Amino acid sequence: MGRLEQALESGLDCVSLACDLAQYQRSAFYPDVALMLYNLSTHHSELGHLKEAVQAVRESVAAYRDLVKDQPQFKCGLALSLYGLSVDLAKLGHQGEALEASRECVTLCRDLARDQPAAFNPDLALAIYHLDSHLPSLGHQGEVLDVVRALRRDLEQDRSSTFNHKLALAHYNFSVHLSNLGRREEALLMAQECVTIRRVLARDRPEKFSRDFARSLQNLSECLSKLDRREEALDARKKAERILATLHPPESHDAAAS
Repeated sequence: MGRLEQALESGLDCVSLACDLAQYQRSAFYPDVALMLYNLSTHHSELGHLKEAVQAVRESVAAYRDLVKDQPQFKCGLALSLYGLSVDLAKLGHQGEALEASRECVTLCRDLARDQPAAFNPDLALAIYHLDSHLPSLGHQGEVLDVVRALRRDLEQDRSSTFNHKLALAHYNFSVHLSNLGRREEALLMAQECVTIRRVLARDRPEKFSRDFARSLQNLSECLSKLDRREEALDARKKAERILATLHPPESHDAAAS
C-alpha cells in the first residue's frame, strides 16, 4: 500500500516482541527473530536506510547461522538473508563483502536445488543472476543459462503458480541482464519465455499477476525494438498499456526493476 513508515514501525515492533519471546522459549521463537530481522532490513532498504538495512540483515544472517548448526532446514532462510545482505552491500558500494555473501548464497542454493530442484532451482537462478549482475567481471552468464534450461525441464512436471512465478522472474531478470550486455537475441528468447509463463499466470489470477504480465510485455517490446522489429515492439507495448490502464497503483514483483 506504499505506507512504508508504518511498515517499518510494525517491523521494529515485531523484532522486539520476537526477541522477548525468544528469551523464554528460544527453540520456539528464535526462528521468528531471524525472519523478523530479515523483514526489518527490507523495510529499511525500501526507505533508503541502507546502513540500517545492512545491520538488520547481518543480524538475520547471524541468527540463521546459529539455527543451521543444529537444524539444516533453515538453510533456505540463511540463503535468503545472505541474498539480501549481498544486495544491500552492493548498493553501499561494498563490492568485496557483497561478493562474499553472494557466493555463499549461491553455494547454499546449489545444495538446496540438488535435493529439491523443482523448489529451489528458481532461487539458484536468481542468486547466480545477482552474483553476475552486480559483479559482471566474473562471467557467470552461461551458468545462469544452464540453470534456466533446467527450470524449463522442471516446468513440465510442476505447474504451481509459485514455481511458475519464480521461473518467470528468473527469465525476466536474465533477459534484462542479457540485453544490457548487448546479447539481444538471447535476451529476446528470455523475454518471450517470460511473457508465455506470465500470460498463463495472469489469465488464472489476474488480480495478482496482471501487472507483472504487463511489465513482461514492456520488456519484450524493448527487446524487439533493439532488434529493429518495430511493429512487433509497438504491438507488445500497446498490449502492456491496455493492461496497465485497468490496474491500481504499481506493485511489481520484478527484482530487476527495483
